[in-house]
Amino acid sequence: MQKNWAILLATSAALLAGCGGGGSNNSDSVQPAGQALAGYVGSWQADCDDHERESAVITLSPSGNGSIDIATTSNYYSGRDCSGALLATQTISAKISASPNGTVDTSVKLSANTAASTITVNKINSTLPQYQLSVTGPGVKYVTIANQQQWCIDFGNGSSTCIYDEGTQKAQTNTGGLYLRGNEMFVLGTTSTGFAFDTRYVRQ
Repeated sequence: MQKNWAILLATSAALLAGCGGGGSNNSDSVQPAGQALAGYVGSWQADCDDHERESAVITLSPSGNGSIDIATTSNYYSGRDCSGALLATQTISAKISASPNGTVDTSVKLSANTAASTITVNKINSTLPQYQLSVTGPGVKYVTIANQQQWCIDFGNGSSTCIYDEGTQKAQTNTGGLYLRGNEMFVLGTTSTGFAFDTRYVRQ
């Protein structure tokens, strides 16, 4: 399954280096801070990913410095195509704050079935405050397996997935990228050579 967006933006670049894509960093430019990320404001929904569909609500930060605040939710359904009953909802107790850090033209492969193309990426600096995960719903059982507390979601027919409860997680900061194409938003992780695609969202 895809990474939760909050986890993606707070994960170190080294962990994302194997995701593929990337390209050289060139043609860096800076947009006015108040305008650079305004196009991403709104409600977004990711493609279904094996029972899971993530949504994100993006708002302008009240700080007035051009940053955006991102709240994410992941819903898990009985059907692998995200049809059927809603079994579980995963939330995170904090919002991501993303501030603009200019743009860069770089080559990124935006899907498995397309060639890499040069796009203009909005570079961001992301901050995730101290947070906790929570998973609730009629299909969730909270269990301890091998001394690890976790939420397990039963999809039926012997299929399930489990999410570790690791308690309160430390605040983290990192860099990443966003790309807007019509009503599509692409979340990009950083790699040792540039950026790599992780998740596509569609505006709702």
